[in-house]
Amino acid sequence: MIETNNMIEGPIEFTADIDIDRPAADVFPLIDVANPRFRSAQSGAIVKRVEGTEDRFEMVIEGLETVFKFHVTERIEGEKHALISTMEPQLFALAKSVETHEIEPTSDSSCKVTLKTFATFDSDLSIEQLASEAAMMSRAVVSELEKLKTLAEEGMEGLKAMEDAEMGFCFDFDLNDLDVDWDDIEAQH
Repeated sequence: MIETNNMIEGPIEFTADIDIDRPAADVFPLIDVANPRFRSAQSGAIVKRVEGTEDRFEMVIEGLETVFKFHVTERIEGEKHALISTMEPQLFALAKSVETHEIEPTSDSSCKVTLKTFATFDSDLSIEQLASEAAMMSRAVVSELEKLKTLAEEGMEGLKAMEDAEMGFCFDFDLNDLDVDWDDIEAQH
């Protein structure tokens, strides 16, 4: 039996942290949506402040027809950046996320970044669909921090190499000992 209502009240929290071998002052611009050094802007996304506002931004990524809308709710230079993020039109089942990056210096030349994401998914997802979306979001939060660390420590060249490696993964199968009886395989309709 498939349930039609996921019965989850409110957003689901995802938290991860990472140590970065760069000072907090160098890392903060990479998470600050208003800064030209913002990670997504450096990766080619177009980020613009919504006219007449101080705390609202829109981001467009080449090849996507979705506009990412950000409302910055808290910004403490070098320490904390929080925003609400929505997409128009919505991608996948993520309706809204609230993301908070907190930066804690661990030395003069390093820091720890904690990312808390509260994700709100479509309410009509089945439990299985919600579990799948939650697993993808969990990985996305960790991936976001790994990319932030790579950009902070290795620059855009390091980040590009990391993203190229993610996109170019391949499988090398050794099929020499595989004996397939193709007559036993039926197409699924």
